[in-house]
Amino acid sequence: MLINYESTNEHTFPEPDKLDPRRWIDLPQEQIKHNEKASIPFGGGGRICPGRALSIVEMKTALITILTEFKVTHHNGISITKDSIEFTLVPKNLKVNVFRNKL
Repeated sequence: MLINYESTNEHTFPEPDKLDPRRWIDLPQEQIKHNEKASIPFGGGGRICPGRALSIVEMKTALITILTEFKVTHHNGISITKDSIEFTLVPKNLKVNVFRNKL
């Protein structure tokens, strides 16, 4: 299996060689379901990225730092978030307010 075939396929993304981060934001829901393998950021199997574990630790550290520096609350104190089971559990209609903690 070619790991990056779906992400470089013109049927999946117009102009696949162009750097366009919005392609991941503007995808219709049916296209996301169809292209679940369009992004495999760390590869897989015997050729998995050796920096994967370090990258995950760095992401967790960044998240902890953000949550330490900011207060996150439901938008207007109302939780209308629904859980959606996809490849992982994904919140739908999540609206939050973010405030910087006072020093």
